[in-house]
Amino acid sequence: MSSIPSQFPSKNDGPGSQKCLHASAAKGQQVDGGLSSAGNGPLMSTVENILRFQAKALEMIATGQPLVSVLDAISRYVEQQAEDIRCSVTFIDAEHRIRPASAPSLPAKYKGDLDDVLVYPYIAPCGLAACQKEQVISESIELDERWSDGFRSMTKSLGLKACWSTPICDAEGTVIATLAIYSLHPGNPSAHQHQLIGVATRLAGIAIERHLREERLRLCAEIISRSADAIRILDPSWKIIEQNTAHRELFGIPDELLLGNTPAIIFGEEQFQRQINSLEAEKAFHGDLTAEIMGEQRIIDVTVFPVHRDGGKIACFVSLSRDVTESRKTQEEMEKSHAELETAVEARTSQLQTLSARLMTTQDEERRHIARELHDSAGQYLAAIQMNLGAMRNSPEITSAEKSRIQDSWDMVERCSSEIRTISYLLHPPLLDEMGLRYAILSYVEGFARRSGIRVDLDIPDGLRRLPAEIETAIFRVVQQGLANIHRHSESRVAEIRLAEDNKQIKIVIRDDGRGISAEKLNHFRSGKQLIGVGIAGMRERIRDLHGEFDIRSGASGTTIEVNLPVLQRLNTRGAKTKSATA
Repeated sequence: MSSIPSQFPSKNDGPGSQKCLHASAAKGQQVDGGLSSAGNGPLMSTVENILRFQAKALEMIATGQPLVSVLDAISRYVEQQAEDIRCSVTFIDAEHRIRPASAPSLPAKYKGDLDDVLVYPYIAPCGLAACQKEQVISESIELDERWSDGFRSMTKSLGLKACWSTPICDAEGTVIATLAIYSLHPGNPSAHQHQLIGVATRLAGIAIERHLREERLRLCAEIISRSADAIRILDPSWKIIEQNTAHRELFGIPDELLLGNTPAIIFGEEQFQRQINSLEAEKAFHGDLTAEIMGEQRIIDVTVFPVHRDGGKIACFVSLSRDVTESRKTQEEMEKSHAELETAVEARTSQLQTLSARLMTTQDEERRHIARELHDSAGQYLAAIQMNLGAMRNSPEITSAEKSRIQDSWDMVERCSSEIRTISYLLHPPLLDEMGLRYAILSYVEGFARRSGIRVDLDIPDGLRRLPAEIETAIFRVVQQGLANIHRHSESRVAEIRLAEDNKQIKIVIRDDGRGISAEKLNHFRSGKQLIGVGIAGMRERIRDLHGEFDIRSGASGTTIEVNLPVLQRLNTRGAKTKSATA
């Protein structure tokens, strides 16, 4: 195995047990395994030996020797310092599986049997040490019932009698490896062997953590290099210290011309200062800048953010750039097309509303004309027929049977005249033109209540002033249609109408306590997707044409229609026209 996985378990079990040896423990201090250099004799020789090997191992790490070579050197050193022992270093990967790395004196079978085995406490001493984050001593593997039969069988075939396993943790307390010492004889480690374990564990931890950091840096560099975004890295003084391949391809500036300069070389001083100001105020910058590339002005989407060290000091700035010229042009064209479409829709809507208003005005005029014709023409003919029938009925020359038939004809003409008067009134009440809105509504409501059997509570001001004809007609038609809907659809036996006015507007409320309108239909009506009915749509269009507000609310307790119509402007307009005509 030539390298270790680039990621290890990320679970943080706290700062780590005191029994878990940290790779960072050797930073800034001698890795002497707890030995003291005081005195002389064999102890002094042992300390010097350890220090010499420590220097050699650290030199291998510093000069970038392959990790497995460093770990093999550590293992061999431990094996040379004590008889009948074998040393191995095993990684614990991101999936918490065993990955044998160094076992120079053990056969390939050892690595093969342990590789990819999931870590759990009873698989082997290394598994228990990794789980508990503390050293595990098994003085007799064969007699120790904590281990699996497979592990005991493997070690027996290799002649290994005892195992002393120590976890290696990173600075965050995560187990990244274990160091195992196998003895060819049962027993516990001696004091000297304990010292070797401490030295070897710390040196292996330093090598592994350095490799991890280098691997992460390599991966980051690879990600930056392969990124589709143009990336440049700046030092704290805003000097560019690195650019990736995408950056070179986008801006076409070689390293020898770019590195050491500020981004002003790309965007100019003014836009560069804009980035600095934003970072000082908001701790980041994101926006569109312009840059000249191959003689053409391009729009560049730029993001700049700082990267901090552990102490909070800025280590560097990272800037991401992307050419968005085409997408911005497309966006502008789409926005322009959208605006043009909205203008066209608004114009078309305005035309349709104008047409609708003209149709309603024409309809009202036609109703007025038909009502007048019915009253003045058909009504007069029926009146003449009735007079003739009256004269014939009183003639002494007719028989009683003939008199009875004449009376039946008289009654039919009377009913027909009554129906024509009602139709004429519904088409256009003459009181609306002659006496105004108040009397027209009073008369209509009285007739509606008599014909329908629905009680109508009407509240209308006694002194309601005359309003412009189009407003009076609109309000009357709203009341008329509202009562018609109550009669046809609501099944309510009571209706309520309220009119109120002030100097600026007139408000109309029509309410019933019927079955109401379903929420789905009401929502569709409000969104314009579907009409509840022609009558309600007509009411809304009338009010909208007069720049008023139309609202309908409905539920289990009934339906309410509320209308607000501005009247001040139209009153002023009518007054101005009257003065002009008088002059």
